[in-house]
Amino acid sequence: MSADGRRSREAAASVLRWVAFYTRGLSPTDAAERQDELLSDLHEQTAWAESAGVSDARLARSIRRRALLGVPADVAWRQRLAWEGRAPGRIRLRAHEALLLATAAVGVLLAVGGGFVVARVVRALLIGDIGYVPRDSVVIGALAVASLFALVLLARPATRVAGAALLVPASVLLPLLAAPVLYVVSASAVPVLNAATWWPAAALLIGGGLALLCGACAATSLERRRAFRATGRAHPHAPVRPEGSAHARTR
Repeated sequence: MSADGRRSREAAASVLRWVAFYTRGLSPTDAAERQDELLSDLHEQTAWAESAGVSDARLARSIRRRALLGVPADVAWRQRLAWEGRAPGRIRLRAHEALLLATAAVGVLLAVGGGFVVARVVRALLIGDIGYVPRDSVVIGALAVASLFALVLLARPATRVAGAALLVPASVLLPLLAAPVLYVVSASAVPVLNAATWWPAAALLIGGGLALLCGACAATSLERRRAFRATGRAHPHAPVRPEGSAHARTR
């Protein structure tokens, strides 16, 4: 590790900000227990890295990677507290919000996975393992970029339908195309894929399931948008006034 450990400290600080965000509004006991658990994990990971001689940059990447992979578990933990009545009702996830969150997670997974494959192709070219660019790697790179763009679209209600729909083809194609490219550029992937003869069928099932999830998000987002337009573009959480109210009679 470097002398100052700046990168790993910044990574740990970002993780602490995340845990502070998703524990807000909880009882001091629940929030403190979750934060103490995270601090303990960070301490153990840092101690292991120091004993193993892991560089500060690598430790920082590991901390961020673990935090990213742990987001679904963090959200599930917070939701469990909401179901038990131990979290404020206003942050409980509605069905559409949960679907939207899952779709965004798919987008992150596709963007990161596609980026990883492209990075392995670039590395193989630089060190001379291959002398050509696999054709499917170009498609994978385009799908990874499309997934990033879809995440931007998902962030805005007005473009949410397009963002979810854009993830549908990426969900189907990336699992199918990634394995053959990794077979060419990664020596460690060869024995794994040789043993996993079932992978093409599994990739179809996984991709089909992810595509259905994203398609459902696009469909529900479109339905909600149409409903809002039909009611005069009212905000989805705006209170509904009775027809006989004084306000209604003056319109």
